[in-house]
Amino acid sequence: MRIPPRLKFLSILITFLALATFILPASAGPKNVVTLQILSVSDWHAQLDPLSVFGVGNVGGAAVLSSYFQADRAANSNTLTLTA
Repeated sequence: MRIPPRLKFLSILITFLALATFILPASAGPKNVVTLQILSVSDWHAQLDPLSVFGVGNVGGAAVLSSYFQADRAANSNTLTLTA
């Protein structure tokens, strides 16, 4: 019976990973843990200027968002800012 190449590769990979768990010492884990903060904006639609909301005043806008991000970045230097 001929074993397909993909199945042969998969079986070798699984065997290797199983053996590696016994060979590698527990101290081989990460030595320095870094706390990463991710700031994200999604569906912003470029609301650059604040909106005037009746009874509340001006809300939102790029300046407000920027000040929030600056404060969060100052609190954690390991920050990624993403937009979509």
